[in-house]
Parts: sequence; C-alpha cells; structure tokens
Amino acid sequence: MKKAAVCWMLISLWTLACAPTPAVVDLQAEREAVLQADRDFARETAERGVEAWVSYFSEDGVMLPAAGEVVRGHAAIRELMAPAFESPDYTMAWAPTFAEVSGGGDLAYTFGTYETTATNSEGDRTVTHGRYVTVWRKQTDGVWKVALDVGNIAQDGQE
Repeated sequence: MKKAAVCWMLISLWTLACAPTPAVVDLQAEREAVLQADRDFARETAERGVEAWVSYFSEDGVMLPAAGEVVRGHAAIRELMAPAFESPDYTMAWAPTFAEVSGGGDLAYTFGTYETTATNSEGDRTVTHGRYVTVWRKQTDGVWKVALDVGNIAQDGQE
C-alpha cells in the first residue's frame, strides 16, 4: 500500500512539474503596445481612410454607432464608414489618453478624445468632439485588433 501511495505521489509531482507554466505578462509593456496600436490606428486612418479603419478591426469586430444597429464584421463596418470617408472634406482624428490591459495580457481597452469634421447637408462645415472607448483583443500572432469600438458626442462643447 505504501508503494502505491508513493508511486501515486511521484506521478502527481511529475505531472505537475511537466505542466506548462503560465507566461508572465509584462502589463506595462502591453499597455504601451496597445496605446501605440491606437495611435497607429489614428495615423493610418488619417492617411488611408476607410480601408485602414477596417483593417484595425478583428474579423468579428463590432462598432456601436450612436444611432442605428450594432455593426459587426469587416464588410458591415466598411459599409457604415465608407460614405463618410468618401467625402473629400471629412476628417477624423483621435488620441488615446489611457490604456488598461487584463492580467492575462490578451484583452485591453483604451479611451481618449476624438474630433471629426465634415460638411453638412446645408453646406456648412461641422466639427464634432467626443470621447471614445475601444476594446482591443490580442490576436494569435500578437497583433492588437479592435474587438469593440464606441464613441459619444460631447454635449455643450464639453470634451
């Protein structure tokens, strides 16, 4: 009986010793990486428009527009955003001010402020300010992609 118990303990210890050790995540480095991803997202969108916008979303990424239905996936996101980006005077700029990363290092969120400019139906130039939150998911290749994006419009000129 003692031999069986000792064997069982040795097998258990060996199994634990061979189990994969969870990787230690450098949360500060991941915060910096996701902030940089958000900055790159803003810069590339300003340079390349709707295709850059869409490329930063995961395949199943979601947008929550202020009005209308939830928009999910690249095709639907492109369809929603293309008309704005096709306007020659439309601009969108944003800057993240904060990032947080989950303990596992695979989910994060950023938030910050944004500004859009466009010409309305009367021909007047409009400027909209607001805040946004973007939820990021780290892909299997290590690239951060947008899982969920939502913005709000500032009221009474408040940002």
